[in-house]
Amino acid sequence: MRRPLKFFFYFLLLCLGILLTLGVVIQFSDLPSYEPEKVQLKIQSNPEMIAEGARLSSMLCNNCHSGPDNILSGRLLSEAPPEFGTIYSANITADEEHGIGAWTDAEIACFLRTGIKRDGSFVPFYMPRFLHLSDRDLHSIIAYLRSGRSELQAVSRSQPPSRPSFLVKFLCRVAWKPFPYPAQPIESPDSANQVAFGKYLVTGRYDCYPCHSEDFTKVDFSVPENTAGFMAGGIKLSDLSGKTIRSSNLTPDDETGIGTWDFSRFRDALVYGKLTDGGVIRYPMMPYTALRESETRAIYAYLQQIPPIKKKVERGVSE
Repeated sequence: MRRPLKFFFYFLLLCLGILLTLGVVIQFSDLPSYEPEKVQLKIQSNPEMIAEGARLSSMLCNNCHSGPDNILSGRLLSEAPPEFGTIYSANITADEEHGIGAWTDAEIACFLRTGIKRDGSFVPFYMPRFLHLSDRDLHSIIAYLRSGRSELQAVSRSQPPSRPSFLVKFLCRVAWKPFPYPAQPIESPDSANQVAFGKYLVTGRYDCYPCHSEDFTKVDFSVPENTAGFMAGGIKLSDLSGKTIRSSNLTPDDETGIGTWDFSRFRDALVYGKLTDGGVIRYPMMPYTALRESETRAIYAYLQQIPPIKKKVERGVSE
């Protein structure tokens, strides 16, 4: 073997060895941890805040964190994409050991914004990041979590540790990093401006775009509208039986999206889960029965003016 070719061969072996070593290290190591930011926050709650927090939580938190007894003590997220691994949601009841009863308001806010728990552990993006959620909405959710309602009563129940896949562990080292806590207050937009309010609901409050886009690994959490395939759907999810379900195209394309839908048809699907062919929306999408009429109209107005993307997605495709 000629010397240059021999050196090249050894170089390839060295690179392969390095890659294999890195792969083994990633596979058998824990997720990265970070120092939580020091946030100063103490919520002064009132009944209106708690009621609004309960309404928001019913659409954002309860489905994933509700156990078989409707207590928010966590469960196996069988509907999570299989590429993520085996994922369990956390106990968010008032239990001080297994839940969040010992967490401060600031620690809860920091976690919801950045993804870093009070002990420094990092939760990947199968837990939403509420980067753009208004302070008012965030504080209402925290007020609700502190409310002592029946579904939040302390339950001494811990879920098994999640077992994230190699892909998730890899992404947490090269792409999925914690976000800084917002330096400035986040205000809600004027609800009278339907498009601006609808954008906030889709990208800030209800976090629609990660599931209704092209690929979880290409989601731009900082600037949601820069996400690949923004709102055009196609991401693979799972129903409760483990069958693959693809998210729908919600762009205003006339052929493959919702460009021809009138408001009534849109509301029937989003709020009541009813489709015009007599079918129903399929899990993990749930009817948003707690949406206000003004919110539904704002979401519709916003989606009607985003760039259309021609992308046919078969509803309920199983693989």
